[in-house]
Amino acid sequence: MSSRKQLIQEIETLPEQFIDEILEHLKFIKSNYLAKQQESLQLRRGFDEVWWNNLSQFTPDFLSDRNQPELSDREELFP
Repeated sequence: MSSRKQLIQEIETLPEQFIDEILEHLKFIKSNYLAKQQESLQLRRGFDEVWWNNLSQFTPDFLSDRNQPELSDREELFP
């Protein structure tokens, strides 16, 4: 049985006096989750803007030379 079905089953068997309390608790959890998501999104946007704005510090040809240096033989590395 899934958690959702278990939760629904528990709510259906709960005395009426607790329903409002459960509803308020669920709203509280949801609002905290949405607030954290919004905060995370704002931090991400800030990072993206800084990253994008700092790209101008690089010259267009910073990757023009992509040649790898020659590798030494293993014998030279481990005499």
